[in-house]
Amino acid sequence: MFIGLLFLQHRGLPHAHIVFRLSTPFETKEERVAFIEQYISARFPDPLPAGATPEEITNHERYIELITKGMTHTCSRQSPNGCCMNSETCRKNFPFAITPTCSINIEGYPVYKRVTEADQYVVPHNRQMIEDMECHDVPLWLSVQRYVFQYKRLHKAPIT
Repeated sequence: MFIGLLFLQHRGLPHAHIVFRLSTPFETKEERVAFIEQYISARFPDPLPAGATPEEITNHERYIELITKGMTHTCSRQSPNGCCMNSETCRKNFPFAITPTCSINIEGYPVYKRVTEADQYVVPHNRQMIEDMECHDVPLWLSVQRYVFQYKRLHKAPIT
């Protein structure tokens, strides 16, 4: 099941917000963490091992380009809506702490694995979705409260 909203942005480009509901609920916290580790990453791509094929190299370079251009947060003080405009700290919580393993915090949010300084600024994403659709921002909600919040956000009146 999914719900979504498709609208035109100020510049006339189509934009969509879509929420998917997973058909299989997670029974344990470990299952949730395993799902996150399998499908969602907040890491800058590792270098390819020696002996990679030309096709693998091309795909990897494209993935790095997509992460660099669309999935790496840069704090902005220049823009009127910049995330650091009114304070010294980023209101989107970047840079995130380096964490050696994935976990789920007390509020139900995923704490993604980030092992290098470059990872601290990478937005969580699904590689296949980025490569297939060049989309961005793939958050995962593990609680009903987060799902209800996103549902309400989807169905508010679009800004014109």
